[in-house]
Amino acid sequence: MMIRTLMIALTTLYIVKYELPQKIEGRYEVKNAGNEIYCAATVSGHTVVICEGNTVTENVTLQNGKTLTPEGVIIDKDGTRTQMQPGECIGKDGKPRTGKDRKPKE
Repeated sequence: MMIRTLMIALTTLYIVKYELPQKIEGRYEVKNAGNEIYCAATVSGHTVVICEGNTVTENVTLQNGKTLTPEGVIIDKDGTRTQMQPGECIGKDGKPRTGKDRKPKE
């Protein structure tokens, strides 16, 4: 179980660190600039949120009005709480992301 958790965390970190950047005019910028992608991972048995290779330490207000906590809980405007699972990602626009390039789910 611990190896599986570690593999999920490492995969998420790899995707965020190496597959999201896109080389543009000699610099690296994140795809969908201005639309950061937040991914849940498990570290030492706790769910954390990672954005652009960094652990999120404060609540993030998404463009659709939802709030994302550092523990991976998405809080809707009506107060409904949804726990992100390791490997799940959400964009700054509040849309879930999936797949290699983390495009919005249809």
